[in-house]
Amino acid sequence: MKSLLALAWLAAAPATVPAVAQPAKAAVETPRTGQDAVNALFPDYPGATEGRIPVGDAIEAHGVPMNVQSFMTNDPPRKVLDFYEAHFKKLKLPMLGNGDMVTKFPYPSVTVLDEAHDVDLSVIAVPSPDKRTMVFLALADMRPLVQDLDRAQTERFGGLVPYPKAQDPASMVFTDGEVKRIQVNFESSDSPKQVLEFYAKMFGDLGAQVSEQSEEGATFRVPDGQWRISATFHAPQARTVVTALHTVEPAHAAAERAP
Repeated sequence: MKSLLALAWLAAAPATVPAVAQPAKAAVETPRTGQDAVNALFPDYPGATEGRIPVGDAIEAHGVPMNVQSFMTNDPPRKVLDFYEAHFKKLKLPMLGNGDMVTKFPYPSVTVLDEAHDVDLSVIAVPSPDKRTMVFLALADMRPLVQDLDRAQTERFGGLVPYPKAQDPASMVFTDGEVKRIQVNFESSDSPKQVLEFYAKMFGDLGAQVSEQSEEGATFRVPDGQWRISATFHAPQARTVVTALHTVEPAHAAAERAP
């Protein structure tokens, strides 16, 4: 299975990485995911000038949970990748190359599949303006996809059932304090009316209430917040552009709104 690792987190990565002490390696029985798993499955790079640090506790992109660490080195990207490629080859891990089904990494990188743990391991080497290299060690948990591809696809879109004729669907998750927003974008050759009728039936079957409706969109109240579906026809491309925004309310707000 190819990787579904995305690089949305790179844009938010710090320009410099402060030095910290490297956590001790886990024993023989190591966690399958999490920062301890990253420590265990990626060896320390001998040319690192600073300690490895987590990039957030956990990250999710395209419905795939990830754990990421980064470090700095004065070595060029190719030297870093040679080191990790040699390590992966010793373990006989199948090489998936540069990029995956979702996106091509814009930086030198290598990805392998660790079937024993159901994870993808990626090393991305990003050249910096000061001629140093920022290295990301990323572990992507593939087990949800292995166990249930259909469920994983639905979860990828925040619970939104994928439109049957959706083209190039993509999703992003935003968090602002207690409010979480999941935005899904796609295009379709169907008309806006067809798209909106599909989701009106879907949400209606779920018992959702329509709080706002027009020719270009509709808002549906659901137990944890609301979904806003907007569909606009673009004549030059003969395509309907769809944006679905799920605003997830804090638990206490949803409870107060409940009848």
